[in-house]
Amino acid sequence: MRALTRLVSALLALAVAGAGGLTAAEVLIARVHWGWLPDPPLVVPYNTWLRELRAHNWSQDLPLWGSIGGIVVGMLLLLLAARSHERRVPLQSSAPDVHMTTSRRSLAHVLSTAAKQVEAVSDARASVGRTTARVRATLRLGDPDEVRERVRAAAQSRLDGLPLARRPRLVVSINDGRRYR
Repeated sequence: MRALTRLVSALLALAVAGAGGLTAAEVLIARVHWGWLPDPPLVVPYNTWLRELRAHNWSQDLPLWGSIGGIVVGMLLLLLAARSHERRVPLQSSAPDVHMTTSRRSLAHVLSTAAKQVEAVSDARASVGRTTARVRATLRLGDPDEVRERVRAAAQSRLDGLPLARRPRLVVSINDGRRYR
């Protein structure tokens, strides 16, 4: 969701910057009468637009539906931005006025690093939700059940070492990467 928000924000910023640059160029062309500059309008047919807009008033269908569409698009962008904030995991604090958190991404990185340190694991990925932490490890060698327990012990040990306010339920799965070779 964060990537979509960044993409939409970048596209909107480019559009606004382009419109601002075009407006500045149009004003420069309209105000300065140097011989080497083209005659106005440069790109935007603002005289035609002005004539068309003067023929409409705000109570007609086109301006009404255009403004409603703009409001809907703006609300969707606000909703998209509000939903894309980073989810935080609360930590315990020894001081009552201090509130500590960490990101779910950081916690997932800690868990995947713990799983990668198990000798029989070639790769590991982790994700942390509100109530569950999932670790997916790829087996390099050994018994999958034994390796699953070693990965679970390593990840649980790492979780127990953190001052988490709520302990997520740990789910470990092993992908046997050997059978596809």
